[in-house]
Amino acid sequence: MPYAFTSFDDTVQQGLRRIARTQLTSALNGLDHADDLHLAIHDARKVCKKLRGLIRLVRPVFPEYAKENAALRDAARLVSGFRDSTAMIETYDRLDASPHHDHDRDVATALREELEARRAAEEEDETVQDKLKAFRKALSDIRDRAEKWKLGKDGFAAFDDGLTDNVKRARKAMRTARKTRTVEDFHIWRKFVKYHWYHATLLHNVWPRKFEAHIEAAKDLGDLLGQHHDLSNFHILLQDPDMPGAARHALYPPARDEMQRLEKEALDLGALLLAEKPKALSKRWQAWWALWRKA
Repeated sequence: MPYAFTSFDDTVQQGLRRIARTQLTSALNGLDHADDLHLAIHDARKVCKKLRGLIRLVRPVFPEYAKENAALRDAARLVSGFRDSTAMIETYDRLDASPHHDHDRDVATALREELEARRAAEEEDETVQDKLKAFRKALSDIRDRAEKWKLGKDGFAAFDDGLTDNVKRARKAMRTARKTRTVEDFHIWRKFVKYHWYHATLLHNVWPRKFEAHIEAAKDLGDLLGQHHDLSNFHILLQDPDMPGAARHALYPPARDEMQRLEKEALDLGALLLAEKPKALSKRWQAWWALWRKA
């Protein structure tokens, strides 16, 4: 079943439980039968983020929100190191392949080799299996509790305040990022954009043709801001004296320029995606929801 509410969900509470159960079961199965452990961990951490988006949508009517949000956040942190090492390799590859910048690729290759060596060393860490075991248990425990999750309201009333509040925060964070241009403020904006992407995805079935363009734009914006965040961490990595010096110096300018390019592209797209005021957007989606539930 999809990461979305469906016409088969008699209530929002039933849909909430179903989505949580299927997402967590998928994550656990992926970890138990992984051909690529890094990919399985990455997918399981994405499930944690998607479920944080799910419960944020119903936050005002979900009494267990704080507890479950913290549980999902802490579970993902158990294996964050695995994702961080892979993200740095992926960031290197995107930067190396970018048509927007030119650098000495032969020199830069030494940095990728060092990144791969560091990731391989992490895989040999004695604590890896302990962290994975704790991660699996945390996800399993959340799945068990999700079967009893309860909401204080049903229908679109369960979404209205959560949806509106997140859009409001996303618009405010965008204005702040545009003004300050700091890494920290772009990262904060990214969080709310990602939640908005999840919220639109969860409501996709209400009117697929209308929602698909919105979902795609929100995903694209989240990806731009995610790449910006990875590049900010890559910038820090390039200051590590243990990394190959010539490679660090070769990649620092293009990394800086790429961050600036991503900032402009993200702000341009964000202005379009978040142009509508929160209450107006929620009211429109509520009208579509009502028609969909009557169909």
